[in-house]
Amino acid sequence: MALPPVLAPVYRVIDLRAIEESARALPLMERAGLAAAEVARAMAGDRGGKVLLLAGPGNNGGDALVVARWLRQWYFDTTVVFRADPAKLPRDAAAAHRAFVAAGGTTLADIPPAWQGTLVVDGLFGIGLKRALTADYAALVDQVNASAVPILALDVPSGLDAETGSGFHPTIRAAATATFIALKPGLLTGAGVDCCGTLSVHALELDPETIVPAQGRRLAWSALAAALPDVLRRRLRNVHKGTFGTLCSTPTRSISSPGIRRSPLRSRCVRPRHWQLLIQPKQHACSQLQLPTSRQIAWLPRRRWRRSSMRRSSSKAPAASSHIPTAAGTSMQAAIPACRLRGPVMS
Repeated sequence: MALPPVLAPVYRVIDLRAIEESARALPLMERAGLAAAEVARAMAGDRGGKVLLLAGPGNNGGDALVVARWLRQWYFDTTVVFRADPAKLPRDAAAAHRAFVAAGGTTLADIPPAWQGTLVVDGLFGIGLKRALTADYAALVDQVNASAVPILALDVPSGLDAETGSGFHPTIRAAATATFIALKPGLLTGAGVDCCGTLSVHALELDPETIVPAQGRRLAWSALAAALPDVLRRRLRNVHKGTFGTLCSTPTRSISSPGIRRSPLRSRCVRPRHWQLLIQPKQHACSQLQLPTSRQIAWLPRRRWRRSSMRRSSSKAPAASSHIPTAAGTSMQAAIPACRLRGPVMS
């Protein structure tokens, strides 16, 4: 039996803040900066190169300063653009700035006009952003977006609402995003789908689900399909409900009732919960019918069957016949028409 799929948790900003507060004594910014620096090194190449880092006025800017310090240690030619007042930085970001300066790092207020490099690291704004960027930071975003240099976003692309996925103009269009602790809804919806690029999640040596239970999970089809029976898997992507043949069903309540000789399809009303979906033809008595080889699940709509309509339909075309066992061990021949898949379909 296949194991249940492992789906990545998705956390809202308020839950992420609670996780960060519970781990306040841990060096989360140092861990985040090192994890992102390794992603940046893989993108820029191990032999070094020119990397531009944009550091903002908050903790996201502190992450960028830690990344810059590590890249300098790995002999990358780094240029850090930092416009904030160091005295107004949050505690962890201020410590990251002091460590960067103590290691010999310097910052600039603007991107050098003739700068050309291999990578841009976006550390302007993170999950706390709820409005459009100011004109000075918007100009930086427009400048790096217009370049042909790949961009690595830290946690969330600057200009993207981590909660809703709304993209304020302008928004960083990253080639990759290194997000920390867990996925955010905005990375998977709205403008985040096009602005995040390749996503990588770095838990920072935390298990967030032991601190705050996840309220949502990412529905990754690759993980879901691996846990489904073979008949429900979808190997092709260009499909529709008619691709997989037909579906036949029988009302199980009527078959097991004492009035077994009465055709089950002549019941006045059969609710959907009493219908049995036959999706494994090799293991069912109705396998002689054309049953689906589908990777889909469908619910048949409610329908009232009348004796007069059954007589008219049976006189025009013969119905398919199936040998159906009863609960007492006897058998019967019941007329069961084949029905096309209808209703909502899970794709």
